[in-house]
Amino acid sequence: LKELYEHHKKMGRIGTLTVVHPVYWYGLTELEDGVIISFDEKPKMKDFINGGFMIFNKKIFNYLSEEPSCILEQAPLRNLAKDHQLAGYHHKGFWKAMDTQKDVDVLNEICTKGAPWKIWENKKNDFPYLNKINSEIIMNEGIFKIEHDKDVFKIEPDKENFKLNDSENQY
Repeated sequence: LKELYEHHKKMGRIGTLTVVHPVYWYGLTELEDGVIISFDEKPKMKDFINGGFMIFNKKIFNYLSEEPSCILEQAPLRNLAKDHQLAGYHHKGFWKAMDTQKDVDVLNEICTKGAPWKIWENKKNDFPYLNKINSEIIMNEGIFKIEHDKDVFKIEPDKENFKLNDSENQY
């Protein structure tokens, strides 16, 4: 987060969006005349995608409306980009989407084996309040509930507020 914030200040734009190169879920193939001429199992994408972490200054409100149809990831971000007011911070560290039950399960498993995002455990950082987490914390993040108990984070769907769409297995 510190690097994202520093990049935001340096760029001097209204907003800064974290961008990442995710890994494809499937193997990619190149087909020529019915013959596969290359195969790459789950490669990193060459294009950037929205990594989900953003910083804005107060001018963002000029791009938002009170209309229920105003969704940040649609017209506001498109208009900021069109106006050259949206910087991108390329995050090169660990990143994983959390959109499906499978994502939740994978992230919970990673958590039990030493989560790479737990920067406060093995090195000094610029967010000392993270070192003081020692009691149960429950945060409702909208779609997911995150519980912290000692050294374990448990991430699970918030089924009270959102229902599983069986056709897509997404919340």
